[in-house]
Amino acid sequence: MTHQFYLVAADRPSSNDLSSQDRFFADSLHVIRALIKAGNVSLQIDGKACKPNLSAVFETLFQERFKAHDALEDVTALHKILFDSPLNLKIAQIVNNSNLMPCSHAFADMQFLDERFERMQAFRNKLYHLHSDNGAVRQRVIKKIAESGLSYHDLENLFRRAGKEGLVAVLSKAPTTSKSTKSPRGTNKAARDKDSRIHDDIEQSKTSEQCNGANLDRS
Repeated sequence: MTHQFYLVAADRPSSNDLSSQDRFFADSLHVIRALIKAGNVSLQIDGKACKPNLSAVFETLFQERFKAHDALEDVTALHKILFDSPLNLKIAQIVNNSNLMPCSHAFADMQFLDERFERMQAFRNKLYHLHSDNGAVRQRVIKKIAESGLSYHDLENLFRRAGKEGLVAVLSKAPTTSKSTKSPRGTNKAARDKDSRIHDDIEQSKTSEQCNGANLDRS
């Protein structure tokens, strides 16, 4: 059986094109984690395992850094780790430890992450701040809300129709279990005070948008 590897650093290929060619997506992180768990000495510094991310693995293997978070540089570094490094990985090791998935599943994951990201943008500078956790809601909570499919517009409509009680009723539901929780999920000790801040912030944002619209009408 012949295995072909495609490390893509350009535009996304078509899911149908890849599926028709009987190709799969592989997660290299699973390979690295398996090696670290097995105690591979090439992934250790002073007897301690390196972190399982691309930058740390590359620096540990080659004692140098690369321009991370640049698509082409990332792909080049990953290629060197998998096929030209002290790890001396066999094709079978990569295939058997990389959590292969059909193209349709991989593209569905990408679509889910894209949609979550878009929903999160609607909450920025309203209920949370990108570079601090001083907003009404923590960023990790906004991520969970966005993962559920809810947008800021949905919460705004909910508050308009059902008020604070409606927000609390929805946000207090457990995300993955039917068990009830006494405090709204994802909130800290001052959960109920946070709920008040949530609906206050929504109301302030709505009022601000109405005022801006009125000013535009006058002009």
